[in-house]
Amino acid sequence: MTQIFEYYNYRFFLRDYFESKRNTGERISHRKVLQEMGVTSTGFLANVINGRKNLNASHIFKLSRVMRLAKQEARYFEALVYFGQSRNADEKSKYFLRMAGLREPTLKSQEEAKFRVYSKWFNLAIRELLGFYRFKGDYETLAKALMPTIKPYQAESAIADLTTLKLIQKDANNNYRKKDTSVTENPEVQSILDSNFQEAMLDLAKQTSRHFEKEEYVSAANTYSFSVKAYEKVKNEILQLQKNLAKLAKEDQKSDRVYQINVQLFPLSKKQ
Repeated sequence: MTQIFEYYNYRFFLRDYFESKRNTGERISHRKVLQEMGVTSTGFLANVINGRKNLNASHIFKLSRVMRLAKQEARYFEALVYFGQSRNADEKSKYFLRMAGLREPTLKSQEEAKFRVYSKWFNLAIRELLGFYRFKGDYETLAKALMPTIKPYQAESAIADLTTLKLIQKDANNNYRKKDTSVTENPEVQSILDSNFQEAMLDLAKQTSRHFEKEEYVSAANTYSFSVKAYEKVKNEILQLQKNLAKLAKEDQKSDRVYQINVQLFPLSKKQ
């Protein structure tokens, strides 16, 4: 039986569900399921699985019943569908947390930790800080080491979540240290984590831009017009810059401060 709690994409779940049923010799078809759902369009399920059609609340309820999902599974399936069909980050965040709450306790705590880590600017800042800063548990001092400063309870929460995700660990001297690991996710989850992180950093940039000397703060905002071909070149330049900066940070053995770099490229007019 396909385990629904392993999925973040309901279309993949439906695809694998029917495939697993066929592999076990159980007689089940799209046509039979659609008949039980009361749907007359014979190609409806195929179109849903292929991404050409969406499910509404009635479809979700009827499909859950036809697939004989348990109560917890049916609630997860509903959240999974709405997560996949949400059009904005706020909605996706809501259903991501709902899905996390329905998973088994260990996975639930990890999912919620991921969401928190990527929703507040100071979490990954603290992780980078621990690459060179000695910290044994003085949360008040750690909180004051950031700019802007945060509350000690926020620093403590960050350490707990980063530890849960194995992004930091204690060394032989009982100091917390940054680990050279990363949170890898499937595209559906990574997109919401990235979106939350970028939004948090943009908010921070607006708050802090006026509090630094020119020597410490570099800002550039320009507006250009490009062809599609030139746009692709600009996009590749930004991606290459990101790789170059990551390489430079990795090779730097004398880090003594944490910095944030934001680069955005987005359209300001419709295609002509």
